[in-house]
Amino acid sequence: MLAASTAPAYALSCTPVIKVLAPALDAGTSVDSSGKLTIRDSKNANSNTNTDPLSNVTGGVTNPVVNMTIEVRACGEVVPGVTLVVSGDQVKDSENNYMIGFSPASQTSGFGESPTQRIATVTTGVAGTTVVKISTATYNGSDKPFIPRSGTWTVTASYSGGSTITNTYDYTVIDGVALV
Repeated sequence: MLAASTAPAYALSCTPVIKVLAPALDAGTSVDSSGKLTIRDSKNANSNTNTDPLSNVTGGVTNPVVNMTIEVRACGEVVPGVTLVVSGDQVKDSENNYMIGFSPASQTSGFGESPTQRIATVTTGVAGTTVVKISTATYNGSDKPFIPRSGTWTVTASYSGGSTITNTYDYTVIDGVALV
């Protein structure tokens, strides 16, 4: 009889590395090698496939959230079972909504402007990856003097037998539809 087992524990001889994997994001001005994210406002409609942070599908204030894949490796090998907490900072728009939010890939609604901070807690799968959805607030006329807004977002990794690792990246939320 086989005993039930939990996710394998790794005796890591190397410090795990957190990497943002999002092919469409790495291609241009959206995410550079340091993890800087440039994203438009009004990312508030569910999508399980969009990886373009500058997309403007409807031409208005309804646009798909961005699916961002994060990978964890140690000694060149993928590491499953790592808990990641992905969060934004305290930057808000003129209506007191958080500029950027992160949700698990399983979430299908409840995106858009929010006075409550959205923080995703996810776990890497067998391929050492996980997906989070990024949403943003919508600029309005009273935001105009303060556009674009910039800040930081953080990925914190916890794993069995190791220290917590935190990576902090920059972001800028641009105005997708110019305010007049």
